[in-house]
Amino acid sequence: MITPRQKEFLIDLAKLFDKYGTQPFEELADLLSSPETIELWVNFLRASSTAAQKAGFEQSGKRREGARRAIKSELERIKSEDPEKHNALIQFHNALLSKTVLPNLRDIRNFVQNCGLPMVTAKSRERAISPLLQSMIPLGADAIKKMTKSLPHSHTQPFNDLEGWADIII
Repeated sequence: MITPRQKEFLIDLAKLFDKYGTQPFEELADLLSSPETIELWVNFLRASSTAAQKAGFEQSGKRREGARRAIKSELERIKSEDPEKHNALIQFHNALLSKTVLPNLRDIRNFVQNCGLPMVTAKSRERAISPLLQSMIPLGADAIKKMTKSLPHSHTQPFNDLEGWADIII
């Protein structure tokens, strides 16, 4: 018997008719009539599922734990082990979230490169914050403070107000 979740999956698969037409479905049905092809597809689906689980996806197709929650729980863990490091990281995290430091993705990438941290491959600034902090966790409190103390702080969000645009134009 097919479960409701499996029915949803088949419906989503059927929605691909619009994109690919009926011919690929007929060709796939012909291929699946072969025991060798069935075995190949079973292995492919199992390997894909295993890879997705290792990457942090669960059945709903969403990340098991959001990157923000992961970094917050990691910071909480550090709080009891090394309060000084926790304080340095939390201040930097808050400054990043408020965009008072490293206000755009290019700034984050330059910071990472200048500090010798692993490259951040995120496509947006918001998604780059957690990997940046994650790469700083193994460092000591003094190293974190040294890296972050010389960063210029802005009290306005650039591009979001007239003062920000005036600064850019001038």
